[in-house]
Amino acid sequence: AEINQVLFDKTGTLTTGNPQLVDTGVAPETLALAAGIAVHSRHPYSRALAASAAQKRTLPPAAVSEHAGNGVEAKIGGDVFRLGRPEWVLATGTTAPENTSVVLGKNGQLLAAFEFTDRLRRDAMAAVEQLKKQGLPVEILSGDRDRPAKEIAGALGVPYIAELTPAEKTARIAALKAD
Repeated sequence: AEINQVLFDKTGTLTTGNPQLVDTGVAPETLALAAGIAVHSRHPYSRALAASAAQKRTLPPAAVSEHAGNGVEAKIGGDVFRLGRPEWVLATGTTAPENTSVVLGKNGQLLAAFEFTDRLRRDAMAAVEQLKKQGLPVEILSGDRDRPAKEIAGALGVPYIAELTPAEKTARIAALKAD
């Protein structure tokens, strides 16, 4: 086995994996609902969202389901609430604010948009530089929005592809293996 390229995920690999919610002025009751849904997920953005809320709306686990690569869905009464990737949460034709990583929607309509920040790991720059010195191309494959992925890639001086689902990351790896 020979290594001829190195691919990194961004969150928790090149960054600390402890994102912080940026204050977006979301109403406390909406934040409590989002946090109540988020506690049912282990994703770093969900953990950050749940930790940032002073109050969390309690939802029975049976009402909530996680959809890998997309987000978390809660059925409350006759309504479907989704917390996750904007293209999964929102109905066709409904858009999220630019640079929004996570949105909360009710029946496909936007209720709130959330943005997060994360810091580069202290050892990330040195690790990437060492790989480059060995002649290994380095690339970031991120499920995050373009702006945060671009910031980390720019700091490290490497190319990136953003807004990938887990399946798209796997397809990228398969395509590189085929070359």
